[in-house]
Amino acid sequence: MYAQPDLVDASLKRLRPQTPGKIDLYALGFAGDGEENVFRNEVDYLPKLLAQRFGTNGRTLQLINSPATFEKMPLATRTNLYDALSGIAATMDVNEDILLLFLTSHGSRDHQLYVAMGAMPLDQLTPADIRDALDAAHVRWRVIVISACYSGGFIPALREPHTMVITAARSDRTSFGCGSDSQITWFGKAFLAEALNQTTDFHDAYLRARATITGWEKRDNETPSEPQYWAGPEIQKKLDTWRATLQPAAPVPFAPSPPESAARSSTR
Repeated sequence: MYAQPDLVDASLKRLRPQTPGKIDLYALGFAGDGEENVFRNEVDYLPKLLAQRFGTNGRTLQLINSPATFEKMPLATRTNLYDALSGIAATMDVNEDILLLFLTSHGSRDHQLYVAMGAMPLDQLTPADIRDALDAAHVRWRVIVISACYSGGFIPALREPHTMVITAARSDRTSFGCGSDSQITWFGKAFLAEALNQTTDFHDAYLRARATITGWEKRDNETPSEPQYWAGPEIQKKLDTWRATLQPAAPVPFAPSPPESAARSSTR
């Protein structure tokens, strides 16, 4: 835990500066549960996808709870979320650029994002924490994606005119695809690996992912998770302006992160 400020600072120093007069997309990925690789896999995939498809090369920061990465990468904790957002805000133009915040973990019925790394006593993440961290960083343009059970319950606290929120499930429903045998959640596969490889429009990606997930749930006779979407009146116009600057790009195939033993040996 004493190493966390240095790890966050090192990650922030690697961020590319923003381009004056141009809308840049910055991103922060947060993988909350260190016991299941599925969450690490999604946040590991995020910078690869965004760099090729959305021009964010060098502008994505990762917070990951995993035995495979804790020595070299900052943990996904509430404190690191605040510090990372503050540092990203200092690098980007908070009034011009857009921030994508992607959070993935288990979610609880009382709408907390599960944060765990071994036996460390870590605070769980609430909707109010996320809103407060973004407000404290003074980030204006926000796209928040939450891949977790019951994540629709995060939307009320995050509503704001310049914000878009996409969640994997309704406030009273579970989502699917986590577990020690999974490589990617159903929402992560449908939204990240499939939809965002077909479109650069986040709303369109949500619609595609929702339709795909509905089909999978019907096939397996699961209770519908009903992914949710909310957008303030200003954010879509901003996103359309930014998307007009993107160049066509090939899809980025999803591949799971290397197993813990391989990841550890590569750092030695």
